[in-house]
Amino acid sequence: MTIMSLIFLLKEIHMSRLKSIGYILLVFGFLFLPSLATAQENLSVQVKESELRATPSFLGKIVAKVAYGDRVTVSRQKAHGRRYL
Repeated sequence: MTIMSLIFLLKEIHMSRLKSIGYILLVFGFLFLPSLATAQENLSVQVKESELRATPSFLGKIVAKVAYGDRVTVSRQKAHGRRYL
């Protein structure tokens, strides 16, 4: 076995190992991506008092009032606003 064939063999082993690691990471990504997308974020109110509205507009119906330090959970977030529980 020449040195060149040995180097080629080592590169092949290394590449196959990298491919297997890549496939494993891809599978884990597909398994855990949905759970990350539905993760809910908990926040604290940082103003003296405020109103939560049914829609992200000042015209939206007031559904709750919150005060400083109250904990709220973001249930859904879009480009134009967040939905709290």
